[in-house]
Amino acid sequence: MTMDPFLKDTLRESLLDATHRGDVKRVLYYLDKLPAEDMRTDFGENVLSCAAHNGHLEIVDILAQRGVDLHYFEEYALRKAAGQGHDKMVSYLLDKGADIHAMGDVALHWAVRAEKNSTVRLLLEHGANPKNLDEDLQQRCLEVKAQMDAEEKRRREEDRARKHENRNTRQQNIRSFIRRGPRR
Repeated sequence: MTMDPFLKDTLRESLLDATHRGDVKRVLYYLDKLPAEDMRTDFGENVLSCAAHNGHLEIVDILAQRGVDLHYFEEYALRKAAGQGHDKMVSYLLDKGADIHAMGDVALHWAVRAEKNSTVRLLLEHGANPKNLDEDLQQRCLEVKAQMDAEEKRRREEDRARKHENRNTRQQNIRSFIRRGPRR
């Protein structure tokens, strides 16, 4: 039995709205009402790109379980997530086998252009190639990497200093204990 086209369009619109809002409960409800094959078409890919763009990781995972191709249109979901700075989404898609070099590292291009520095670093750490970008974007990408490397170095030095300070405090407490003996 085929579904009434008007009802199907209404359900599709409602699913996209629920996806945009990140309403997992409603997304599941509408997914159960729509034919499963709908999610393996361009429509399913539109829902996926909406979820990726808005950073709704749980919905993307549900869509993947329902058969939506996470890698359609040369990693469009990865590009959308990178351009919005959704690091957890980018990591998830990379873990699911997304091609970081699709279309000449366009995900990196989108992240650099949008100034999503943590996403730029994440993509670089996963092997994105800044040499595939325009010269001005390559330069911005390298500046972001240098800035984030400097921040990481500063954090490591602060951690080292804190550990050293804690060690000195412990040693002072031990010396004090030895001098005065245990309290009775």
